[in-house]
Amino acid sequence: MLLCLSYSAHSSELAFDFYAASCPMLETMVKDTVRAASSNDPRVPGRLLRLLFHDCFVEGCDGSVLVQGNDTERSDPANASLGGFEVIEVAKNVVEMFCPDTVSCADILVLAARDAVEFTGGPGIEVPTGRKDGKISLASNVRPNIVDTSFSLNQMKHIFSAKGLSFDDLVTLSGAHTIGSAHCSAFSERFKLDSKGNLKLIDTSLDSTYAAELTQQCGASQAQTSITVNNDPGTPFIFDNEYYQMLLAHKGLFESDAVLLDNAKSLKKVEEFANDKNRFFENWAQAFLRLASTDVKTGEDGEIRRSCSIVEKKKAISEIIKAASAPEKDHLCLFSQFRHYQYKGHSFYLKSGRGDKLSSILKHHIQNILKINMEKVYGSEWPSEEKSKRKEMVSPEARYIFIYETANSDPNQMSESVGGRGSQTVCANDTETIVGFVHFRFTLEEEVPVLYVYELQLEPHVQGKGLGNFLMQLIELIACEVIYFSLLFNNFHVIYRIGDPTNRMSAVVLTVQKENLLAMNFYLSKLRYTISSISPSRVNQLTGPEKSYEILCKVFGVEAKAVLEVIFSIANSAY
Repeated sequence: MLLCLSYSAHSSELAFDFYAASCPMLETMVKDTVRAASSNDPRVPGRLLRLLFHDCFVEGCDGSVLVQGNDTERSDPANASLGGFEVIEVAKNVVEMFCPDTVSCADILVLAARDAVEFTGGPGIEVPTGRKDGKISLASNVRPNIVDTSFSLNQMKHIFSAKGLSFDDLVTLSGAHTIGSAHCSAFSERFKLDSKGNLKLIDTSLDSTYAAELTQQCGASQAQTSITVNNDPGTPFIFDNEYYQMLLAHKGLFESDAVLLDNAKSLKKVEEFANDKNRFFENWAQAFLRLASTDVKTGEDGEIRRSCSIVEKKKAISEIIKAASAPEKDHLCLFSQFRHYQYKGHSFYLKSGRGDKLSSILKHHIQNILKINMEKVYGSEWPSEEKSKRKEMVSPEARYIFIYETANSDPNQMSESVGGRGSQTVCANDTETIVGFVHFRFTLEEEVPVLYVYELQLEPHVQGKGLGNFLMQLIELIACEVIYFSLLFNNFHVIYRIGDPTNRMSAVVLTVQKENLLAMNFYLSKLRYTISSISPSRVNQLTGPEKSYEILCKVFGVEAKAVLEVIFSIANSAY
């Protein structure tokens, strides 16, 4: 059931179609991520819903609860039992692939919590988007703003009122306890230990039979920190109105639940919802929209985090570059099936390496291949260019893929990765010969993390065998640390193959000499690269001296998004 509601956002910058142009598949990607996670673990919906509450009540709905680190909201003991973070990260990673630097973690969390409710049988709700991620996340802000399970009605009213939420919203949003679970310590105030160390009921407002079930589940107090029980003993994984029915039967798990029966106004609302699920759903939808619009950040007040767990875009990008460039990282490790390449009787094997670990023999062969391929292209400028390239190739930031031609087609018989421990050799045995290399780096271009290809060079006798195309596809996989996906009708199922999920570049960038017509045609026509907006021909169209090169790029998000939209269009038309 989808509820289309009249709505007045707290900020005029929130809109129901905010991402219609920039990320039209956003809600589908988030919904299917939540569906996949929830199908695998029925506790996920309750965790996502609770995560949203803890986010919105502290600093507003700005994704600040997702940030990791000392003294962040997430580190506060009140948030120690929160879950669902990994689902938000997965959804964010998918969205970043198709809509890079576009969608906030705050919006993804709101959509995920909305979808969690619908997945478990609750109402579908149209929610506005356009939130920015907060720049502040402090543990000291948590306790004064979070409702504790032992709170009185007046204490809860005070906190809800401070957030612009009404008394009716308080009763309605308490219905979130129809799903989810809690640690035994969350309601320990309702019991005490007897002389034998067993829990004994002291809160007479709690149904005695239900209390006995709780004491049996929780056992001795030593286990209270790890054991969990369902919030709703009736239908714990279904979003319905049974929470209110259980409440009237004095089976509310928390003190903050039970106190709703102590006030005539809240009791009337509880009875109304217990008797009419549709009425509860209607009220829930309105209250959820108000909650999800609490103190949102828009415009310059916030940012779009690339990683939900890291505040500040620049810091997040710096972490991405750092992770990708880790000295110990073997960039072929995730793609071992691509180390070996065969073409019409020719056999090649790939190895990884680093610029500051090159042997003198390997340096000589790199220089020789560069001279064979590039001396004619650069002409009189080659001596200075050769000197520059010699310096570039041994940089600590330089990463390599080396291509060996071998008579041995069994990759298990090949030598270890070049650039690893010990001395390096060009040939592990007499059958191996180096015939090419790719020199690449992870860097920033216009504050965007990219994989920059400095060189892709092959000896003339192995050109025209598909190696260049193969190597560039491998480079793109390395830049993305690939996400595979499949489509079944209109359901988007994501299958991950992740090294470090934050290690994703936004594009592959490279420089090509204009005189090198074969290379220009190869990248522009065959591989569908485009001339970058920062290329000299684009920057200096009217003024400035003409340069001899072009900067080409392939931006993954734009291309992937276009492909995905076509696939979805075909799939949806099949219905």
